[in-house]
Amino acid sequence: MKKILVCCNLSVTSSLLVEKIRSIIKERGLDIEIDSAPVKSAIDHLDGADVVMLGPMVGYAKAGFEEGGARKVVVISSEDYQSQYAARILDQALEALAG
Repeated sequence: MKKILVCCNLSVTSSLLVEKIRSIIKERGLDIEIDSAPVKSAIDHLDGADVVMLGPMVGYAKAGFEEGGARKVVVISSEDYQSQYAARILDQALEALAG
């Protein structure tokens, strides 16, 4: 099973997004676990994450996550994040997992 971690400032917006993505994961029959975390504590969850997806407001932290050992780090576009376009965000995560 692959794991995706979605991070934003306080994990409020990302937790709503994660619920939408979970529905799509289930619809597609994928073996993926997804969780959200605030950016300040997300570093504690890197061991199990195959992909870390950062909300655009915390995209500045990408290099820090990469230096901290994150396997793959993706910054979600402002447009996708604000519109909560879960399918496109999941597809972005799947591309990162495949690459």
